[in-house]
Amino acid sequence: MSTYLSDEEQIDRFKGFLKTYGNAIVTGILVALIIFFGWQYWQKKQAVERFNLATQYQQVVDSSKRLAAAPDNQTARTQYFSQADALVKANTDSAQALQTHFLSAKIAAAKGDYAIAEKQLLAATKSNVKDQGLKQLAWLRLAYMQMAQGKHDAALSSLKQVNDAAFLPSANEAKGDILVQKNDLAGAKAAYQAAWDALAKREEPRQLLQVKLESLGVQVPELKIDGPIRPASETNSIPAAPAVPTAQSGSGA
Repeated sequence: MSTYLSDEEQIDRFKGFLKTYGNAIVTGILVALIIFFGWQYWQKKQAVERFNLATQYQQVVDSSKRLAAAPDNQTARTQYFSQADALVKANTDSAQALQTHFLSAKIAAAKGDYAIAEKQLLAATKSNVKDQGLKQLAWLRLAYMQMAQGKHDAALSSLKQVNDAAFLPSANEAKGDILVQKNDLAGAKAAYQAAWDALAKREEPRQLLQVKLESLGVQVPELKIDGPIRPASETNSIPAAPAVPTAQSGSGA
């Protein structure tokens, strides 16, 4: 008997294979195609949404600039807040929404509407944005806005939410400012000193903070930070490189 199958036998065997496994193969292929095209669609959708959000935020920024140039222009004010509110409502927990709250607070504060500014910053602190640095900034700005309204205890409470090491010096400086307004000069000195010590370790001088400390009778040493340019005294002390002999100087010896 021949070991080779005839064409008819091969077809029959293939039909039997399809009958047994065909549904599973077809299902597997369909699932793979659905996943592939679904992933592609999701990627494109995300890219379009990011682009649209960036464009929308830029429009808000442009409107804020026009309003800043003409703060009494009611049309510009209406346009800005209409665009800002639309962005925030559609993208509540995005970085752009939180930055829009910052812009709105700045615009309100410029007109002396500190209560409205505080409301905007309070909304920013409730964002679920992934960038925690923005959240820390929101708490800092909220504390200063509360201080501007004389809400000292509320401001100190807001500062307790600032717990990232990168922002602690600024939080301590803000705490010192609040305590000065409360006439707690000893507490203010301690807060300013804590801010200065942290900045000194980072070799990050802050001149205004130094002025605040000195106004409270605290003398702070100048921070010596190594830079790429050396002082002239150090440069002069470096011995000059020996002259390279030339062909002429060698021949005259």
